[in-house]
Amino acid sequence: MQVTSIQSSLTSINNTFCSTIFRNIETTEFNEQQKTKNANYKILLVEDEPIVQKVHTRYLAKLGYQFELAENGKQALSMYSNKPDLILLDIGLPDMDGKQICGIIRQLEHQRGIKKRIPIIALTAYNLEEVQDCLSAGIDHIAQKPLKIMELNNILSYHLSSKLCNNTALI
Repeated sequence: MQVTSIQSSLTSINNTFCSTIFRNIETTEFNEQQKTKNANYKILLVEDEPIVQKVHTRYLAKLGYQFELAENGKQALSMYSNKPDLILLDIGLPDMDGKQICGIIRQLEHQRGIKKRIPIIALTAYNLEEVQDCLSAGIDHIAQKPLKIMELNNILSYHLSSKLCNNTALI
């Protein structure tokens, strides 16, 4: 009985959180010229949590980006072959660690002689104590969830405009 009550409370909290976030998304306006420019970029979002998936896919759609969603590491590595312009990567996936996925992608880029590596933005709901491990794995930027739409917009704009091709990282 108590478990049902807790689940009901969590569902209510999640619904309130989502409707607040979605209301903020709908009222935020973006320059149409920038949205048209953003439509030229394809983002691979790697996220297993359904609520975060909803929020981030709405953000990406509102900002005008093309995007694909991978729910786990195996899907992410498979979808990497679609050549995204940037990867938003959850660090805490159930099947593979996000740092492992990044390491595999960086290894593939090296093996293929790719000079301009794909920017990989780590998304974490945990504390940022794992920063050095993320940077060592080749992650370009670390952001703590939940992101606000303007924060995501700034991160994507920066990395897509500069298309980092070295180990310069932002936290």
